[in-house]
Amino acid sequence: MTEFRAFHNTDPPQLLKLWHTAGLGRGAAECLSNDAFEVLIFSQPYFDPEGLIVAEQDGEQVGFVLAGFGANEAGSALDFTKGVICAVIVHPDYRRQGIGRELVQRAEEYLKSKGATDIIAGPSGLRSPYLVGLYGGTRPSGFLLSDPLAAPFF
Repeated sequence: MTEFRAFHNTDPPQLLKLWHTAGLGRGAAECLSNDAFEVLIFSQPYFDPEGLIVAEQDGEQVGFVLAGFGANEAGSALDFTKGVICAVIVHPDYRRQGIGRELVQRAEEYLKSKGATDIIAGPSGLRSPYLVGLYGGTRPSGFLLSDPLAAPFF
């Protein structure tokens, strides 16, 4: 049976292992390290552990979803009406069992509970709170149309 819970401080090594095992396709960041995960997600001042939901089976992490909020038009604060599901990761051996669907539903519930009225999948523009987020770096383009693994999101 799959159990779902919020992020714990001891999760990052397993989350990173899941990230690398998932085979996310051409548009996803690869070769992330524990340090990169820390900088790009967990050390952000607006990181909310409730927005990173972990799926476990028999004590093993089998998936997670990362949700957050976009910036306001000025880029000076979060706009809690603009939710974004930044990443959905499910271990390949556990796919097609409804885990990803449940993770997305729980992420949507989290975002709505904080005030989101508009939710998108995949960071883009002012909605890129994590993984090179609100404070600069690159601007994510969303999903690549040429990536067959992204097709379910269109």
